[in-house]
Amino acid sequence: MKKIFITSLIACLGLFTISCDSDEFDDNFENNPESGWVEFERAVQTESLLDGNTEIPITVFLEVPINRGGTAVNYSVERVSGNGVVNEGNFVLNIPESTRIGTINFDLDVDATEDYQVLFTINSTSKDDVIIGLQGPEGEEETAHPDELLLTVTAQQSIFTESTWAVDSSVCYGDGSGGCDPANSGINLTSEIEMTPGANLNEFTISDITGGLYVQEYGASPNPVDVVADLDAGTLSVNAQPDTVYGGDEFNGTGTFTTNDDGDLVSFEITWSNGYGDSGTNMYTIPE
Repeated sequence: MKKIFITSLIACLGLFTISCDSDEFDDNFENNPESGWVEFERAVQTESLLDGNTEIPITVFLEVPINRGGTAVNYSVERVSGNGVVNEGNFVLNIPESTRIGTINFDLDVDATEDYQVLFTINSTSKDDVIIGLQGPEGEEETAHPDELLLTVTAQQSIFTESTWAVDSSVCYGDGSGGCDPANSGINLTSEIEMTPGANLNEFTISDITGGLYVQEYGASPNPVDVVADLDAGTLSVNAQPDTVYGGDEFNGTGTFTTNDDGDLVSFEITWSNGYGDSGTNMYTIPE
């Protein structure tokens, strides 16, 4: 990788579209308006999946007064940490004659559940007079002219975390044929459940769907179920979850969830039933 030690500035000529504040040349450029270097806009960049972006720009500057015929910039992409899905390899960015700025459109792994880092490196250009970055005294990289960019992608965190929730429920006994037993309806119960995040951001498990009915009324064990959230619509669903206590039956349900201004889960509600007729509406809040 060829490096140049900056020793002087040449005057800005009205003939060329060049800024004295941003473009630096030394004697090795021989005042050639088609010579210069290529660099990333910055050495480090951070993006958050919480922003909702699926693609982000990586900006490359071509620091030459005249980009005659355009310039091809060869660069590589390498994931250096984390498990985010990255399109790694060697690529070419073409900077057309009409501009001195190029953009690498980089796809983010929107399903990543942990932070990951990606290293972009400029390896060469299509022109002998256009070098890669610049170097300061004694081999020190000039941070203003980076030929590498380290991108950190911070993963979206699930709002359904390991936590305990207070439950206020109105439940009924089943009549054995899918309906409520009229003599045992409208029973109000209070209990607590444990929430566990699932494998995906929109999934979680609660330790009992029955709102205390199985434990407090039937003297049985709690029945855990998996819940799926529609994060855009703010809705919840319980789909064909097995009755692990009595067997031969399943739970279904629908609900909603509420978040605060910071995006944290503050409450949710599920209306559920099983084939036997047990049913209820459970309101989940943060315990006081």
